[in-house]
Amino acid sequence: MSIQSKVNRWSAVGRFYMERMSDYGELVSIELAQARMQLAREVIALVALAVAVRAVVLLHRSACNGADDTLLRAGVLG
Repeated sequence: MSIQSKVNRWSAVGRFYMERMSDYGELVSIELAQARMQLAREVIALVALAVAVRAVVLLHRSACNGADDTLLRAGVLG
């Protein structure tokens, strides 16, 4: 095999490698964008869940405190 044919062969290999790297680079950027969007959705869902749980806890506490006050006034407690 002549030097020129080896150079041509390695040149073709290099072009192929660079094309694949370019393709994979595009795929990585797409994957990262999708992962960012998914993470944002999950964080928003967790915040919404935390707010809802906090609201339920506060409503429960106010309902229980109101019941305790009613029972205290009725003389059942204390």
